[in-house]
Amino acid sequence: MFDLEDGWSGLSLFYIINKDKVPGHFSKNSKMELELMCEELHKEMQKGKDTDWRKLIILIEFDRDMKVNFIYEKQSLAL
Repeated sequence: MFDLEDGWSGLSLFYIINKDKVPGHFSKNSKMELELMCEELHKEMQKGKDTDWRKLIILIEFDRDMKVNFIYEKQSLAL
């Protein structure tokens, strides 16, 4: 998730194991690389359509089925 006007972004990773949410961790380089890729994806998508998503959720199931969800509402860092 991000807010370009306020100049921040956030990235999180977690696993669901036996219905429990277990936090995952990114290396500093991986986190920076993923943030840049999301920023580039956002820019590319805005070129072709009037789309301004603010949050991208990628869900990868155990059987490797993948779902992608774009959230368009403005995001906040507040919990």
